Amino acid sequence: MDQDPRPKAHGLNRRRVLAILLLIGAAALLVRERTRPQHLSRVPAEVPALGPITIAATGDTLLYLPLGSGVRDPQTAAILDLISGATLAFTNLEMQLLAEVEIEKASLTAAASRWPFGARRDAQALGSLGFDLVSFANNHGNDYGADGLASTRRLLAEAGVLGAGAGADLAEARRPVLTSGGRRVALVAVTTSSLPGARATAATPGVMGRPGVSPLRYAADITVDRKTFETLKQAVVELKAGPPAGDRALELFGAPIALGDRTAVTFRVDAGDAQEVTEHIRAARAAAEVVVVSIHSHEPDNATEAPAEFVREFAHRAIDAGAHLVVGHGPHRVRGVEAYGGGAILYSLGNFLYQPIPDFRVADDFDAGLDLYSTALGALPARPAAPSGMPADLAWQDGLVALASFEDGRLSRLRIQPITLTWDMPETAGLPRVPGPGSSLLDRLERLSRGWGTVFRRENGLGEVILPAGSPGGRTP
Repeated sequence: MDQDPRPKAHGLNRRRVLAILLLIGAAALLVRERTRPQHLSRVPAEVPALGPITIAATGDTLLYLPLGSGVRDPQTAAILDLISGATLAFTNLEMQLLAEVEIEKASLTAAASRWPFGARRDAQALGSLGFDLVSFANNHGNDYGADGLASTRRLLAEAGVLGAGAGADLAEARRPVLTSGGRRVALVAVTTSSLPGARATAATPGVMGRPGVSPLRYAADITVDRKTFETLKQAVVELKAGPPAGDRALELFGAPIALGDRTAVTFRVDAGDAQEVTEHIRAARAAAEVVVVSIHSHEPDNATEAPAEFVREFAHRAIDAGAHLVVGHGPHRVRGVEAYGGGAILYSLGNFLYQPIPDFRVADDFDAGLDLYSTALGALPARPAAPSGMPADLAWQDGLVALASFEDGRLSRLRIQPITLTWDMPETAGLPRVPGPGSSLLDRLERLSRGWGTVFRRENGLGEVILPAGSPGGRTP
């Protein structure tokens, strides 16, 4: 007699039901894992109760590929030891970090190649390398919009890294971040290089502010002599380039031009932005023992060794307001160092950890090297031909690590470690390394800094700024 097949079928149905339930449970766990708050993988650094505070300051960091065996290379490990060995370490983050859901959104909405983004892994890598403070205020701080910005801040917070210079509105973007504990270090971050749509805006009654970066806007004051003024006045009429000109002022393609004794262009920081940032620096000084100000500026362009004059003026103003250290970056090249008012200004530390860009045509106008003064004047220059790989400019391969020590709230020592990057070896591509014996980077740094009266001494491959007499570490050259 044949067996009744029903028990067998019943058992099969039960197994199917159990399998389906297991799949549903696994899916639910996966969703919960992807959406629940993550535990801190690293506790934010606290300043020790006693002793000097040493801050390792670096320039631009673009980390979106896994760190491989290259970090164990002795010349790279020596640089990373400086980062992890400092009380606190800072870098400028040249990218956004996206969680899984933001990555999915970006892949669904991407119409063309875009600037690289990182992920949770990269936030954790920054923490494991020893970084405690980062700046979001740069031309890539809003590449993937408000969701990308929120994700970046969240992932870094989970990794125990504090970030400044961007937020849900202008008030949050301006606000300093402070380390915890009895002795505090504050970071204020701004950028002169940003597109209007990426800048945070202020919230007003009934209107939410726009998420974005903390801007330090600037404008051009243009004066021309009488002969040039009359020529431009006629051009306004013939080209229909603006409203009717007055006797002493005109507007040409949106650029205001005034009659003066000579033809000159002077750039000035927006008075409102400067005042707001200065007030935050003062507030940070009241709450912290040491105040660091980060300023991201490509101006006047990436090929220029000197900072924009308005950037130097603002840096002086920041120190006068209570900052101890102004850390510059942006042009992907090294610029000079100035000791000023008991503090120090590092006009550009160049690149620090900058992994290769697969297709450099995704670079924006700031990284592509446009003359940003011409852009500010409304005369958009032709964009240079974009290479498919990293730029050929060797300045992108140079950088500095500044080791600033503070005692009792005063700058006591400032040492400079030169670094070099290469992109031709996959294991070490974009990683900082100790330069070879033939490096002339410290010589160049001394030349770039000489006009401000900065004097260095050399020891063990490092340059040390001889601080003016009167500071704790000050000594006579």
